[in-house]
Amino acid sequence: MLHSFPQEILAEVLARISVKTLLIIRCVCKAWNSIIDYNPNTAQLHLHSYKNNTENKFVLSRECNSWKKHMVVRHVDTFTKIADLDDTRYLKVGYVDGVLKEQVVVPRTYEEIAYLSTDDCHLIGYVDGVLLIHTHNNRVNCGQIRILLWNPSIRKVFEVPLTKERFCTSTNFGFGYDHVSNDYKVVAVDTRSNYSKSKVYRLRAGLWSSLKYNIHKRSYPTIPKLYLKNFSSTTNFQGAIYWFASDDMKRRARYSHLLCFNVSSEAFTCIKLPDLELEEGGKQPPKRCASVLDTKLAIIDFSFTYQQVCVWVRDIYDTNGHYSWTKRFSVNLRIHKFLCLKENAELLFYGKSRQVFSYDFKNQQLKNLGRHDRQIIEFIDTYKESLVLLGGYKQGKLNW
Repeated sequence: MLHSFPQEILAEVLARISVKTLLIIRCVCKAWNSIIDYNPNTAQLHLHSYKNNTENKFVLSRECNSWKKHMVVRHVDTFTKIADLDDTRYLKVGYVDGVLKEQVVVPRTYEEIAYLSTDDCHLIGYVDGVLLIHTHNNRVNCGQIRILLWNPSIRKVFEVPLTKERFCTSTNFGFGYDHVSNDYKVVAVDTRSNYSKSKVYRLRAGLWSSLKYNIHKRSYPTIPKLYLKNFSSTTNFQGAIYWFASDDMKRRARYSHLLCFNVSSEAFTCIKLPDLELEEGGKQPPKRCASVLDTKLAIIDFSFTYQQVCVWVRDIYDTNGHYSWTKRFSVNLRIHKFLCLKENAELLFYGKSRQVFSYDFKNQQLKNLGRHDRQIIEFIDTYKESLVLLGGYKQGKLNW
């Protein structure tokens, strides 16, 4: 019966099915395989239609114990483990030259991606179910960096090809979606030359391009000289990528700005951060993290010494569309390690003795989610089941 449906209707139906099921039913017919694998709109439609994605029920976390690091999916409310993404096997099926191929494959695990040296494998960002991974190991690949895109939902790894000119060790990277061209891009940020030598890799074209030829219309001189720490993590919000930056090159300098890259216009801007109100013992400044709260860009400040947390949001303060930072919450919490701030104003963090807590800023409720003695959580974000990277990209190295 479904075979008689128009492709637009069939795509809407398939977009409401889990990724694991979609990978299996691709072998039903060529039409289904074409929609799931190669329709450029299917991945975006599934991201915004599949129930688990829209309700944000699960989180993806990188956890480590004494012998390995791996990726785990947990329920956001109870923090119970739903799946270990390094252990599951998936069915790889599809048409190749008109012939149906089918085999069970062992997925690329996080440990494999890190080439067994996980200390040099950095998670930079997580966008639409895809992780941007920056690896650097002097003993591997002649010491060159590697930029990997990994979709743990479908166990696909895409290695972004490097440019002929080697990236320096201070180059930072970001990954985002361009809603105008319906394409994903990787940006390499070079702050040494006032951003003019930064480059962008477009996945559909499979090519790097330089931004230096558009320096005049992008108004680079208006951006102050900023410094990013190596392997800086990113926050994505409303089509832009954000990095914490400082106007002081000292190693322990406090963050003063957010460096922003608009993925569609490929232009850099910067945002002045709110002044720190919290103090920390010794020379180490309070920790700052970026997130999204109630569809607004948010900054979280932590003073671990004085057990204080402040949350700022970026609001429009006049009719001309000018923005300013507004302090939304300020509470006293005994936080050992910050995990994440959910968009509904719920904070996840480690307390003492490796107990995970959630604190609801709106209801002022603290909940103990249990103790995790054997695992240490190093990264956490809202989990999205995604088909991004499923169709493949000819120019890069795409691995199952």
